[in-house]
Amino acid sequence: MATAAYPGWMIDCKTEVTKSKEWSTVTRELHAAIEQELTESHVAQFTDLSEAEKRLLMNRAANAIQHGDAYKSFNSKLSTFLDHYLNNYVGQQLLEEFPSESKTDLILHQVREGAFGLLRRWPEMKCKLHLCFNQNLPDRLRQMAWKLNLRNPKARSSYLEILKADPNSAMSVMDLDIIHKCEILLQAEPTFRNLSHNADILHAMKAVLSYHHARKNTQTSLVDTDYMLVIPFIVHLLTTLRPDQLVAENCRALLIEEYITFMATRPLYMKEAFNPESNAAMQNLISTVADILERHGSKLARHMQKTFKAANNLEGQEALLEGLKSLIRPMVRCMFVGYLTLDTVLYIWDQHIIGLDTPIYDIVPTMAAVVLKLLNQTLMECSTLYGMEEALKRDASSLTKEQFMYEINKHFYQDLFAILNKDHGRLPVLDPTQMAMPWSQWNKNVIPPNLTAQDRQQAREQRQSKKQRELYQRHQEEEERNRQKHEEKHQREQDEKDKQNLEKLLQQERQEREKHDRQTKQEIDVLKKEIDRLKMIQQPSNRPGSLSEPSSQGRQPDSPPRTSSGDDDRGDRKGAEKTTKDMLNHFANGARSLGGQSQ
Repeated sequence: MATAAYPGWMIDCKTEVTKSKEWSTVTRELHAAIEQELTESHVAQFTDLSEAEKRLLMNRAANAIQHGDAYKSFNSKLSTFLDHYLNNYVGQQLLEEFPSESKTDLILHQVREGAFGLLRRWPEMKCKLHLCFNQNLPDRLRQMAWKLNLRNPKARSSYLEILKADPNSAMSVMDLDIIHKCEILLQAEPTFRNLSHNADILHAMKAVLSYHHARKNTQTSLVDTDYMLVIPFIVHLLTTLRPDQLVAENCRALLIEEYITFMATRPLYMKEAFNPESNAAMQNLISTVADILERHGSKLARHMQKTFKAANNLEGQEALLEGLKSLIRPMVRCMFVGYLTLDTVLYIWDQHIIGLDTPIYDIVPTMAAVVLKLLNQTLMECSTLYGMEEALKRDASSLTKEQFMYEINKHFYQDLFAILNKDHGRLPVLDPTQMAMPWSQWNKNVIPPNLTAQDRQQAREQRQSKKQRELYQRHQEEEERNRQKHEEKHQREQDEKDKQNLEKLLQQERQEREKHDRQTKQEIDVLKKEIDRLKMIQQPSNRPGSLSEPSSQGRQPDSPPRTSSGDDDRGDRKGAEKTTKDMLNHFANGARSLGGQSQ
């Protein structure tokens, strides 16, 4: 089995049990009983059977050995192991976790978790919930019990298919009228006021009733009891869910599955009055309630008979039956919803639902009689049927589930428990006032082993010191993580800043290089122009017979004599060449300097 679904102490207990010699002995006897059943049934191999046949054969084999010594020894060893491991597990919780609950509360919590895991793994064991008769079921166990006993995969899949194909088909033509009536009911009924003014609860309730009405395929509106009976299904989910989760598709599917199944399997006396079978069932219920009142509240029964005689002009038992029918029929048809508090209603519904697998079991007549019995003093003061009806509606909400549990345990437990388990084998009826507690370790302080007040004080101080060290260590680790994060963030910011600076420097150098390139180009252009100009100057002086060398015949008489003219021209040319060389050298030096900077 998957270990995650079970508490740790249960896993440890299972491991230890399977190693014991008692387990080996009982499994050998079980195998022998199975072989005998196969032989008597003329079956060659166990694997030839279907799953249902295998379960039937296993149950027969188990019933065959359950009265033997090996089975009794195994049960004793199993009880010892459960006692030991559960007690040690809870003791360890008390040592390490400082729980606010008592040891008994912790033990009960762990037992509930174990039972929840077992039922989830083997839902066919739901009949074991009969052991919880007249008990207040924990929230999760209640949800599991309702889910197992009201399971209807066909109804669920049908709703989901309709919702997927055409969501409008899952709504009634009277959808607006339904939601309006739901809103009025939640606000007007005193026991529902905690549910009013919540849109999620309202829409979840409307979704269930609208689909229910659409399935009926009728133009008539739903009766009041249909609205009342959906309330417990909403409330029992709200014990572990938030209201906004009710409108989720899976929650709506679960609500519809449970409600549709309940409406189909509810007792006949809860159905419409025009049904002949319903009227007959109601008469039987009223007769049962009258018998209970005459046995356990004879004075109230006589007072009612006298009051109903005047109201209905009937005599004797007939007057009592007719008056009771008018008095309790509305309460019974809605199964106490709207009369009792929702907490008490859930308790009564628990007792009804865990017995759905036993057709002869019916808790409703007994609960109706208990309501009248608990309101005995108020009803005795009423002199009319109308006064009794008003008193029932007004004062029934003051009754608590503990009062019902006490009355059931005192007057009706043995008979109802026997009926509930008539077809499910013999189960023990545990009365803690008459039987010794079978698990002795619950009252033994094996853990913790502290015997004195000083030891316990020292252990507490050590645990507190350990917790403080752990808290300090976690705080230091958190600070170190924050410091590392801050440093990494700072480093990233610094890297980003350095990157931006480098990019800025590169951009500046690029701009300067472009500037130097432009200047160099301008200087080169200037030099080229100068060279061209110089060439223009040099070319005329080099041609023979040019104007730079005039003949003696052409001289003017008054011109001074020109001597050494060739020396002057050569001086000019040398000066121009020197100037050109200087400019070229300047240009070369500038180019070399620019190249060095760019590198």
